[in-house]
Amino acid sequence: QLKEIKADAVRFLVGPYVRLGEGQTSSTITILRTGRFYHRDYGEFEITRELLEGMVRNFNERTYGQDIQMDVAHKPEDGNAGDFKMLFVEGNRLRAVIEWTPYGTDAIKERGFKYISADFHENWIDNEFRKEHGPVLFGAALVTRPHIKNMDPVQLSESDGKTIVTFIHPNTIDHFKNEE
Repeated sequence: QLKEIKADAVRFLVGPYVRLGEGQTSSTITILRTGRFYHRDYGEFEITRELLEGMVRNFNERTYGQDIQMDVAHKPEDGNAGDFKMLFVEGNRLRAVIEWTPYGTDAIKERGFKYISADFHENWIDNEFRKEHGPVLFGAALVTRPHIKNMDPVQLSESDGKTIVTFIHPNTIDHFKNEE
């Protein structure tokens, strides 16, 4: 049977814990995706590839004037869950490399925050020169119920877009079956 599996890598899950790779503190995650959406407070809005590309441009130019950070549940006053190190568009998704803090990894692993909710403006105007800058990402939050559905869950390890087959040890399966 194994000869028929075509994968770039094979992963064996032998315990019920999610861990970053040895010494790894960053991962690549999805921040936003294209589509047309409705929000009860903001009405109908559309996220286009051009909007995402504008966010990347403004991120690279440091237009917002400060580091972009991740928080938990849209509560930046509770602390920094991770720092945005890189932003890029991949297909129809805005992706980011996040350097996680212990607060962020704990929120994901222990508290179940596995989705992202972005905080952005389609045409941000700075408060010093009152200049329009186009789309700017202010930050994002780890959440349990994102407004934009069909988002990729946050993963603390990376597959680099490769097909990875995962085999689960029978003891691990039993652990999850008995966990209720």
